[in-house]
Amino acid sequence: MGFALLCQAEITHDMLNDDVEDGEMWCMMHDDSITHVAPDIQRNFATNKSYRQGFANIFHHVATTLRDNRSPTILNVLNECMDASEWPPHTKNFLRRGGKLESVLRIIFENARDQDEWTGDGMHMEVFADQVEALPECRNDLEFGFVALACGMPNLTRLYG
Repeated sequence: MGFALLCQAEITHDMLNDDVEDGEMWCMMHDDSITHVAPDIQRNFATNKSYRQGFANIFHHVATTLRDNRSPTILNVLNECMDASEWPPHTKNFLRRGGKLESVLRIIFENARDQDEWTGDGMHMEVFADQVEALPECRNDLEFGFVALACGMPNLTRLYG
């Protein structure tokens, strides 16, 4: 589970950094990644690079949290965001404007579930089979809803479906 979440966080961060300068193009290319962001912030993504960059940076902060063997709880990721020496402070701007860490974590969990070999299209295993097979099994490996709930995200019916 942790490796799948790490892969999603890193891949999504890299993708969101593409064309971050061009707000309209960025919004069009990443409309599936911003679905859980509040509508007013989504509208501001088109004109505010700092919000776009801050949103993208949170995926990096989630990846850092996971690489440090910490669970991607809202508190752990928030602490990682606040401890980062980010200048300009894009992530803090996004969060101060009302952006939520939950919107990032939901995308990561949903994408991990959608690419799982048992619950999704199997793309994760197709790409990362060697690394996945080298990992020990964990009883929570397919418990996307349970793990997301344990990380502080309520109302995750899509992850249970």
